[in-house]
Amino acid sequence: MHRTLKPENEKKLTELLTTMIGELKGRASIGPADVARRHGGENWKRWMEDVKEIARRLAESGALEVTRHGKPVTTWPWRGVIRFRRVQPASGTAEGANASDAPTAE
Repeated sequence: MHRTLKPENEKKLTELLTTMIGELKGRASIGPADVARRHGGENWKRWMEDVKEIARRLAESGALEVTRHGKPVTTWPWRGVIRFRRVQPASGTAEGANASDAPTAE
């Protein structure tokens, strides 16, 4: 069953999750708690299900990828620990071998 969100919460969470995903490099990922904490501060736990609902919608539209143990998860409802990341290009493509995604020494 899908959750119904207040329009103002839906907009804020969608923008936040999209921004946070956009800040990631390569195969880096974030968890739903990361987004909920940034949005809700000390009351972050109450936002967890809303964050997951927004992520489900974004994943359905192809805007992000949901993973478990580093592998894409496409079934709903998700089970266990999940993470969100940018959609990864298919293996073996020129995009998949992007040198800018390689780790750098700091």
